[in-house]
Amino acid sequence: VKINMRDCVNITDNSIECLSERCRAVETLILRGCDKITDKCFDFMTYVHPVEGLHPFTENLKCLDISFCGGITAQGVTSMLKHGTGIEELNLSGIPTVNDDIILEICKLCPTIIRLYLSRCTFLSDMALCHMADYLWLDELDISYCHKITDDSIEVLTASCTGILNLNLRRVTKLTANSLAAIARNCHMIRHLDVKDCPKVDDMSITDLYHHQKFVKIIR
Repeated sequence: VKINMRDCVNITDNSIECLSERCRAVETLILRGCDKITDKCFDFMTYVHPVEGLHPFTENLKCLDISFCGGITAQGVTSMLKHGTGIEELNLSGIPTVNDDIILEICKLCPTIIRLYLSRCTFLSDMALCHMADYLWLDELDISYCHKITDDSIEVLTASCTGILNLNLRRVTKLTANSLAAIARNCHMIRHLDVKDCPKVDDMSITDLYHHQKFVKIIR
């Protein structure tokens, strides 16, 4: 079951409470841009009735998109994950409180994540990618506009997550040809790579990557 309420700006925590009470088979929940919801919604999503004993809303949840929800904090997300979920896809793009420590906690609490979207989480540094390499096996990762990331963590991540398929590095401005060399060397299954607005990534490194991975689509 999939529920998509993207950009429904009048959705509130009370809406999530009603949803959590009545829809317990939801696997995909998209709340992107719902600015009126807050961390309180996670209390409703993880609530277990003491008498009825129904399982929490999060029990069947596989995909959660709360990107660009201005009222949600990263701490609220980790509080929700502590109740145990099998989430495989998590989108926290545009949540400014996401930092390296939060990523470490998320990785420990939810090692089932295989698709992670962190665009514009500008506090992230190389340490965040090292945490991912230690705990996760990723198919997709979006760290576009995370300007602190360097070649060093791309090397670490790709050496660990060798099965990555889609990697968005748009406007990660410190990256150089060394990152593309690491991707070419380690990620033989990659199919989509976005390095647009990465000024230090040159044409030669793009050509070299195509030489190693003939089926990759590169956006630049």
